[in-house]
Amino acid sequence: MSHKIREYDTAIRPAWSAASWHDLEDVFPGEILKAEDIPNVACPVYLEDFPVPDGYFVGRNGISKAIVAESAGRKVYVNVVSPQYKVFPNDRIFNLIVESLEKNGIPARCSFALTMDNLAKVSYAFELTSPGEFFDGVNNEHKIYINFINYHDGSGGCRGFGSTTRPVCDNTCQLALKGAKKGFDYLFYHDRIGEQMLNEVPALIEASLANAEQYADLRKQMMNAPIKFGKARAIAAQILCRLNKGKGSSQIANASLEIANLFERGLGNDGATVRDLFDGATQYFTSGDGSGSEKVNPFKKMVSSDFGTAAQKKIDFLQTLQRNSGDLISDSELSDLEAAGNALLKEFA
Repeated sequence: MSHKIREYDTAIRPAWSAASWHDLEDVFPGEILKAEDIPNVACPVYLEDFPVPDGYFVGRNGISKAIVAESAGRKVYVNVVSPQYKVFPNDRIFNLIVESLEKNGIPARCSFALTMDNLAKVSYAFELTSPGEFFDGVNNEHKIYINFINYHDGSGGCRGFGSTTRPVCDNTCQLALKGAKKGFDYLFYHDRIGEQMLNEVPALIEASLANAEQYADLRKQMMNAPIKFGKARAIAAQILCRLNKGKGSSQIANASLEIANLFERGLGNDGATVRDLFDGATQYFTSGDGSGSEKVNPFKKMVSSDFGTAAQKKIDFLQTLQRNSGDLISDSELSDLEAAGNALLKEFA
């Protein structure tokens, strides 16, 4: 089970939020506003004395502690740790996120929540709904999420970060972490200092809004960068070549034509700006041929779009169009991509 939603786990989303690829989640009828709304996900987690099994670390006082999680009336022993370990309960994390958003006046709402690996991990995804989100109202490929993933199994701390990926399973958690946005990406270790740092979450979440606004600025820059069909195809070809370790091919030439066609005729596109190019590439990797061969069934194409190769290519395609500062690359850099792409297309025509 690549999703790692196991026997004692729960996934849930509000009715307005899109269904996940695995469709294992429950649907909450309204907005998820507090931990009490999702008790099987935002469940109690605590330490209790536990005999020391062979091979586990023994605490200073000779007694290790067990991390215990309780969900749906079931008690699960997640891991054995030293007495110095600090637990970050699932309900505390959720309520802290909500309180921080409200304190800073940041409009966001819980889009998905789940536990994984039999309560060993918990993930919360909050969708930013302000004009600062990377979203133009045409499709939902550019939303910004505030994600928190909390590990109870010793494999990590509690990670809070911004991402364009909504975690709905273990695989999408990994993809979201890989695509974490600069400006809001923090790790809280399960120790005394990490526990104190959790109190700084309001200030850290405030930073994520500025990060989302930076992406909105990028979107505007894309809309103000006019290009035509031939240039769009050449740029797409060169970017795809870079993503293929610099190796051109007839397949890349064909893919660039598909992206260029979507640049003109894709959902909401006018065939006029770099924004249309990126949206064409996004549509190609999300629901077009770039999400899987036509011989691949629709389910596998959707999985690839959610967290597989296609999803990573969307991230990489965007990053090729960005400077380190987050701004759109210059006109001369776009022209360089065009020239290299035209050479590639000529070679593999």
